[in-house]
Amino acid sequence: MKKIFLSVPMKGRPDEAILDTIEKMKGIIKMYYPNEDIEFCHNYNPLLTKELEQTKKNMPDLIKHDSVWYLGEAIKVLAGCDELIEIGAGGHYYPVYSNGCVMEKSIALRYGIPTRTLPNFDGYFTPDIEKAAIEYNKAYETKDSVNKNVDTDVDGIPVYNGE
Repeated sequence: MKKIFLSVPMKGRPDEAILDTIEKMKGIIKMYYPNEDIEFCHNYNPLLTKELEQTKKNMPDLIKHDSVWYLGEAIKVLAGCDELIEIGAGGHYYPVYSNGCVMEKSIALRYGIPTRTLPNFDGYFTPDIEKAAIEYNKAYETKDSVNKNVDTDVDGIPVYNGE
């Protein structure tokens, strides 16, 4: 059985959008491997958030950077996989959501895990990110005005607010 790690952008995205991306990726990947049994692996698990919160409550000095902790959990899953499959960039530059995915791919390449990139034409896999990218670029290009559709998260990272 082939174990494939799905590198999925998650930061700032609702659960439904993440799950939609995962299901779309699975459908396309099955076309690449029509005659193989595939086990899909990823680190999306709502219980991880509860584990992180509990750890921070019990040992507040242990975890200072949530994103790094989540990346560590992803690397544990990646360690047991035969291949990493990521989503390529859409039509717009929007670097915010890809930090973990970039690191996952870098680790896979450095440790000899084969990788493949699925093209994300017109934001097929991540329509929410594509929409945010358009808003981000508009806000960046319009320096004399603030785009009301782009908020920032606690790290100051632009996040589309859905309006």
